[in-house]
Amino acid sequence: MQRLKTFLAGSLLTFGLCCQLHAGSVLDPCVAGSVASYQALSGGGCTVGILVFTNFTFANAGNAANLDDATGITLTPIDGGFSFTQTGGGPLQVGANEYAIYDIGWNYFVDVGPVATGASMEMDPPFGNATATQYFCNQAILRQDGAVAAPQCYDRTQGYFNPVSLTVHNPSPLTAYVPFEPPSPYGDALTQILLTGDANGGAGFDALLGTQTVFDPTPEPGTVVFGLGGLVGLAALRRRRASARLG
Repeated sequence: MQRLKTFLAGSLLTFGLCCQLHAGSVLDPCVAGSVASYQALSGGGCTVGILVFTNFTFANAGNAANLDDATGITLTPIDGGFSFTQTGGGPLQVGANEYAIYDIGWNYFVDVGPVATGASMEMDPPFGNATATQYFCNQAILRQDGAVAAPQCYDRTQGYFNPVSLTVHNPSPLTAYVPFEPPSPYGDALTQILLTGDANGGAGFDALLGTQTVFDPTPEPGTVVFGLGGLVGLAALRRRRASARLG
């Protein structure tokens, strides 16, 4: 099993990048590429709108014949976030009696003024036993031992505590929302995908979209709320292709 590294060093780098950017440094916009290419980013990270993303991580586990690695999933920037697609197309899936776990994480922060006030997630259209959970350690560090372990948050004041989380699952719920209380200008984030096939067939989905809502408490006239894709969206095709699925 590939291990998912602790976010401690990455979070400290993120907070440092935040200060550097405010002092005038500029990062390049994020561009379409594999998770592996994001892990190898030079300069500390990239931007999607007003969000800055750094320190991408990937871990997987499972017995699926088509278990993807970090080169097999592509990230494409969308308005304020990412869509994740399987390299080569088709749904993210496992076959009968197979399972797969994917963990994809990163650090995020927004510019001075705006703060993230909540997160939502939607799965469309799923089949079989498909579950996705997003974890947020707002203004804290996310720590996790591996793709199967439950993540925990840590800061010096509170010690360890549970992350804010939301889950979508087939057949229900296919959509979810969670507020950030209090709102957060930075933090660590992780999306965990669990696909479990059984004797009746496989499991998967065409698209998983995760978004954050970013609010500017002191906006210019006409600018109040930004609906941003601030966490993970693992996506394949919006239209499910039954013929491409494993039985």
